[in-house]
Amino acid sequence: MREIELPATRTHASRCCCWTQVHAGLGLLLVKEGKTCTTRKPTGHYLVEEQQPEYCRRFKLTKEGGTEVYWCGIAERPEDDMCDCTGFESHGLCKHVDALRATIYADVMVDRNAGPVTCFSEDLDYLIGDIN
Repeated sequence: MREIELPATRTHASRCCCWTQVHAGLGLLLVKEGKTCTTRKPTGHYLVEEQQPEYCRRFKLTKEGGTEVYWCGIAERPEDDMCDCTGFESHGLCKHVDALRATIYADVMVDRNAGPVTCFSEDLDYLIGDIN
């Protein structure tokens, strides 16, 4: 597992995400944000389920604890991406879309139509330990 850099925002100068593939179309996503690389803290830990595609790749993100669910679409063109979170609805961008797009284009996310993948327990321990 590796950290994938995300674009900076007005409130977070340093952002990254970590992806662990559990199965084709299913994975764990950790988003870290902060003012610098050394001050990044986890701001979201999600179970990501890729859905049947329509005009774009669609994802259901369930935040740890199952209290919040977000629906995201990653299209060919970034301006056509979407998310139903309040950040995206207010500003047209959010950490969910940024992290999914970065993960897809870093070529670490396996498409839902692919075969089985291997998930290493140390990857899961790292993600879970980072939150606690």
